[in-house]
Amino acid sequence: MRALIDAHPDEAYVLVYGDIDRFKAYNDLFGTVAGDGLLADIGDMIRRKLPGNAVAARLRADHFIACLPRSLFDPDRMLAVFNEWFSAYRQDFTFFVRMGVYPIDEPELDVNLMCDRALLALRASKGGSVGSGYVLYDETLRVSLLKEQQLAGEMTAALDLGQFVPFFQPQYRYATGLMTGAEVLARWQHPDRGLLGPAEFIPVFERNGLISRFDYYMWDQACRCLREWIDAWGIDAVPHLSVNLSRADIYRSDLCSYLKGLVERYDIPASLLNLEITESAYMESPDQLIGAVKGLRAAGFTVEMDDFGSGYSSLNTLKDVPVDVLKLDMGFLDTHESTRGGLILASIVRMARWLDLPTIAEGVETSKQAAYLASIGCEYMQGYLFSRPVDRETFERMLVEGTHENPKRPLTENVQDDVTEFWNADSQMALIFNSYVGAAAIAEYDSQTLEIVRANHEFASLFGMPDDLALAERLRKDMLGQLIEEDRAPLQEAIRRAVAGESDAESELRFRSNGHGRWIRIRIRLLSRAGDLSNLYLLAEETTQEQALRDRLAATRDTIPGGLAFYEVSDRVRLLDFSDMTASMIGYTREQYQERSQADAFAVVHPDDRALVRGVAAKLSAGASRSSCIMRAVRSDGGISWLHLSASTMYRDEVALYVVAVLIDVTHEKENEQRLQAQGEAQRRLSDSVPCGIVRYTVDDDPHLLFINKKGCEIFGYEGIDAYFAGMSGSKIIPIHDDDDVLHSETVHALKNGSAPIDFTYRFVRSDGTTGWIEGTSALERDIDGRALIQSAFLDVSDRQQKRNELDMRRYAMVLCSVYDEIIEFDGERKTYRSLFSAGRPRSDKTMPLDDAFRFWTDRLPDPEDRVSLRAALDECLESDGSSPITCTYRMEFEDRRCWYQSILLRVSESSILCCSKDVTERMSSEDRKVTMRVLDTMGKLPVGVGVFTSRDDEVRLRYANDRLRTMFGDELPGAPDNMEWDAPLALSDEVRALDDYCLQHGLIEDGGELDVGLRTVRDDGAPIDVRIQGRVMRESDDALALYAVVSDVTAELRDQRERSWQNERYRLLSEMTHKMSFDYDSDSDTVLLYMDRTGNGMEAQVIPHYLETLTTTRSEVVHPDSMAAVRKMFENARSGVNEVGIEYRANYFGTGYAWYRANLFVAHDDAGSWHLVGLIEDINNEHDLRFRAEYDATTGLSNHAATQDLVAAALSDASVRRHSVCVALDIDDFKHVNDTYGHIVGDMLLHEVGSVLRSNFRESDVVGRVGGDEFVLLLKSIDLEVALAKLEEVKRQLAAVEVGSLDSAPSVSMGVYVPEDDDVAYRDVFVKADEALYQAKRSGKDRICVHEK
Repeated sequence: MRALIDAHPDEAYVLVYGDIDRFKAYNDLFGTVAGDGLLADIGDMIRRKLPGNAVAARLRADHFIACLPRSLFDPDRMLAVFNEWFSAYRQDFTFFVRMGVYPIDEPELDVNLMCDRALLALRASKGGSVGSGYVLYDETLRVSLLKEQQLAGEMTAALDLGQFVPFFQPQYRYATGLMTGAEVLARWQHPDRGLLGPAEFIPVFERNGLISRFDYYMWDQACRCLREWIDAWGIDAVPHLSVNLSRADIYRSDLCSYLKGLVERYDIPASLLNLEITESAYMESPDQLIGAVKGLRAAGFTVEMDDFGSGYSSLNTLKDVPVDVLKLDMGFLDTHESTRGGLILASIVRMARWLDLPTIAEGVETSKQAAYLASIGCEYMQGYLFSRPVDRETFERMLVEGTHENPKRPLTENVQDDVTEFWNADSQMALIFNSYVGAAAIAEYDSQTLEIVRANHEFASLFGMPDDLALAERLRKDMLGQLIEEDRAPLQEAIRRAVAGESDAESELRFRSNGHGRWIRIRIRLLSRAGDLSNLYLLAEETTQEQALRDRLAATRDTIPGGLAFYEVSDRVRLLDFSDMTASMIGYTREQYQERSQADAFAVVHPDDRALVRGVAAKLSAGASRSSCIMRAVRSDGGISWLHLSASTMYRDEVALYVVAVLIDVTHEKENEQRLQAQGEAQRRLSDSVPCGIVRYTVDDDPHLLFINKKGCEIFGYEGIDAYFAGMSGSKIIPIHDDDDVLHSETVHALKNGSAPIDFTYRFVRSDGTTGWIEGTSALERDIDGRALIQSAFLDVSDRQQKRNELDMRRYAMVLCSVYDEIIEFDGERKTYRSLFSAGRPRSDKTMPLDDAFRFWTDRLPDPEDRVSLRAALDECLESDGSSPITCTYRMEFEDRRCWYQSILLRVSESSILCCSKDVTERMSSEDRKVTMRVLDTMGKLPVGVGVFTSRDDEVRLRYANDRLRTMFGDELPGAPDNMEWDAPLALSDEVRALDDYCLQHGLIEDGGELDVGLRTVRDDGAPIDVRIQGRVMRESDDALALYAVVSDVTAELRDQRERSWQNERYRLLSEMTHKMSFDYDSDSDTVLLYMDRTGNGMEAQVIPHYLETLTTTRSEVVHPDSMAAVRKMFENARSGVNEVGIEYRANYFGTGYAWYRANLFVAHDDAGSWHLVGLIEDINNEHDLRFRAEYDATTGLSNHAATQDLVAAALSDASVRRHSVCVALDIDDFKHVNDTYGHIVGDMLLHEVGSVLRSNFRESDVVGRVGGDEFVLLLKSIDLEVALAKLEEVKRQLAAVEVGSLDSAPSVSMGVYVPEDDDVAYRDVFVKADEALYQAKRSGKDRICVHEK
């Protein structure tokens, strides 16, 4: 500022000093964070509005200064700008801006002095009316300050020199016209300034602390006069004198003894010295005052209550303070006798008469006033009408001469009341008023005060009047006076509207009584009006729960991704409040939406959908906690929006239900749904037109059919889809043959794990029970909800399959007839037997039952074990999948000989088995035959191929091949001739020749050589196959090289490896697309595969072995110690069998510090029996921070008001917790003084320290929250009262040792303690009682713990 003024010496400037009235009330109401936000917003506004060649600053608290050119300064316009900005501010609060303006006429003056002068002007503006928004500094302000300072410096000497002299104002009894006494008043006979009135020096005495010395001086002067008058005229001729006692005098412990000593010293009766105590003193320290008054009256003094009605006392004070006389303030009669003030005076005089208290009216100036006072029963008066204050000489002359004015006594006026039926106790209207209309009252309003003339019981109970007589008296005298300004102004505005003729004006206000705060809605109607006096009818109802819901709505509605609305459901549905999004999502402004929905809450609902919404309301009214629907809303432009309405019950009482509704715009989704339905219908028509069957079904835990086309129904033997669903009423959704269920399940599993479309061949059962074959392709797809579906297209190949089986049978027979002596076909489905070839007898196609044929056959087996083995081999082949033939060697007995037979059982179709038998007697020696057969049988049953190959003359010959090797590649070994004999040359394929060349080049085909190589070729059916060949090369006796080889089919193993590799690639792609980490834990190996972007260059895999084993050691540097237990618990839950797990935890994955993460993982099982924990991990650090801000108080770090209410309510819902808990309401003593004296920064520091002490003394399971201002709520769980009290005492001790900023003393706290009972199930139940105990602790002297008494 100095730089600005010095830089522009030719410019005239003004200094504006301003602050905000009621800023502390704003802080208390909305919190210091909101207060700081307001100050920041004001600063931003000032920066924007301030001209370029001006400066501004915030000095402290809400004090701002600005220096700007005088040519640009318009105080009225500046106030208008401020008022307009404050009226549009986001909080509903009434602000008053005051300014002190100092025109800088002395630029060289120190800036601090300039600020002081502007501050003097600001203080002057605060001393004026509400309309005086600013005051210009002039010398009179400084002169008045200098005069006061000069007077203060002269007062001590003036007392010593006796410059203060008594003046006397007589008091009269109006009925007789006789003087009854006088009030002693002070005047200062100043040597320079002449006679000064008390208004010029009494306030200075009060500010500089000399008021008690001054009072003692005046008492002494009064007693001196009484003594002299008694001596001169006798005691009977001397009237009593009334002297004033200031508030400071009341606090002196020697007051009574001093006055007793004073009258004893002058030897005058105490009854001649009346003591006037100002009414305001009765409210500051009532207990101390009562003791002092009792002592003075016991000593014989008459005690008068001065200025009764001008301060803050209630009539209840007269019950407790034993005064002798009431002195009435004539401010009640500032206008004329018929005003409400006159009625109040009349009521006071009547009440005083009932209490046997004389009343003196002071300040009586007109005959009309005197006449009115007399008419209402006030006998004693003083004032200018009778006499001005006079000096001692004049007063003594009045006593001696007995001269005084004797005004005529007027006739008493009879006031005709406007009596209505409300005042007739026997009328029907009075009966309705008292019993049927709820909380109601009749009041009188005179533009300033609202007096409750009559109230029914419900109204009195609602405002706590029966429980607090003092409060009731204050409310009846002036209800407006008991409200804070934020509530008083809206109520006055509603009254103004009612007086102006509005039929149902209403206002909502906060009211606190008996430690319990509540919200109340008051509806107002005008009954009658006479001049400025209006009779009003008030109808009140409690809206605390509604307001709490509205506050919760306001706190959360901005976090909802849609609209939020709050309704009252009773005999009709009424909209109470809503978020701006509710209106804007359908094209309305907030005002338009409110106007449209005021009379009809469903006004914006499409007429065809109103029944749906009413159905939601009906379900909630019937007891449901939540209900929802999708409805259409009519937009402001006439268009239609689809909204999802989800409504929940928030609160229910006897007459109404309070509902919160979340509205989400689903227009886009609904349009997509309708489009998809149309597409689905078109797809259905298309599907019915194709010549193959199409089926679509889900593959979740409860699979069900979604669609089957007309051709599919025909294939399965059904006329249409209805017949299909009726025929498939069992557990199956597709009529696949039971034997193919496993194959179908494997196909589904592979598709769900990411496989490409898979071809299939299944048997199926028609509606008539016959079996058929289908071939087709299945593929996995997902619907719009992400649900996995399988769609299959298929053809009926039953005829082709039958022909294929017959062709295969003929081919097998032709091939095998040259090798085997007998070929038999067993039909497992029909249980029949048919001989296809026999070298010993003619062929016959005649079939016979299987059991009969088998008995005929086995009758030739002499060894029972062979019979059992042969039947077991047949049964095994019937039950097997046909992948491996079964060989059985046994002895047979004919009429002329015994021989060895070998039968090979081969499953050639789903139901057919070929049994190829041959006499092998000649190939077996008598001793080795049995061993050889068992070895061959064992080799034949091995799951791997075993073969012996020789290489000679550039030919590869097969010396031996077991069954598995011969069928591994299809019907026969690749390259083998159709009629293969042992040692037959093989025709090698290109792949085999390439492998042979590779082995020769690398020296693997030589004597003693070992090889382990892979080969990829194709089966007979064209399917690829991968085999692993392991063996040893040995030179035979004929000098040929022989390879003894084991051939393993590794197709599935390599496919699994490829699938795992692709699965890992999918994890990487998924992580990159979602910007989240992919997590895969293998329980078998205790290994984690983690995909994450460490460098910013893309996702990379990190393999973490021994994960759980090293979690608390190696991984402790990654997972935060506080989150370790949660991570372990997650793995324990997965191991216990749950399908999915999720946690929030802290970790340091990138070496940059701990952050919050959320893991959403699913449990999957593989074919080996191991379980996997797979899913995504996302960074929620920002979300967690926002959630913390929404649930915790920024200043203390404790739970905020809303979160504390929820936590307490949740705890109380558990009866076991409720029975063993303690609720505490805690308040910082004199916190307002800290804020006012040291500033809000120090106040916030104190709140933070209190929060730290509370947090450190209680458990994490306990609820500790700040619920507003300096008030805290605690719910201590699982604790006895004695232990809780000990902990609270420890909290007090620790707080007493806290040092905060510039505070000159340690803070203290008061606490109210309540032990919940079984029926305390809501936050309000326990808080109200703990708050009552807190109020008792405050009244008992603060710094106390008070337990609520049941």
